[in-house]
Parts: sequence; structure tokens; C-alpha cells
Amino acid sequence: MKQPPRIIVPAPRTTQGTRAAVAAIERAQSLVCLVRDESADTIGPYLDELTTDQLYALVVALAAMAPDDIPVDELLSWLSERLAVAA
Repeated sequence: MKQPPRIIVPAPRTTQGTRAAVAAIERAQSLVCLVRDESADTIGPYLDELTTDQLYALVVALAAMAPDDIPVDELLSWLSERLAVAA
């Protein structure tokens, strides 16, 4: 029996939007580390270097990374523990 011709579909090409999303996720991960491990003296200059579009993308990436089924006090419990130690 004759086989039908195979259709080869190429993988999708990376778009500018895809690259921007990947960059935003990488920036979000960096910012998480800065917030947890550094001071505002480091965070401010990091954010100041970003364009408005990069800042918007960063906010969206951070929101996407935050679970919406966990109460805010649990999400920030690591911060409360640090503040208690510092007091």
C-alpha cells in the first residue's frame, strides 16, 4: 500500500515577543535574587537601566511567577522572618 507523503513542519521561529518574554523571565529571576539578597542600593540602579517596555514585561513576568492560590502573608513570610531578626 502506498504511503501518503509526509509533511514536515519546521519548528516555530523565535519571535521578538518570545525573546522579550525570555528576557523578562530572566530579569524577574535576577530581581528576586536582588530583593532577597541585596539592598535597595543595588535594586534601584538595576531597575533604572530598564526601558519602559522592559519594566512592563518584568511586572508581567513577576505576576505570572506568583502563585495566586497562596495568601499574601504566606508569600511574604520570608520577609517577616527577616524583619523579626533585624528588630
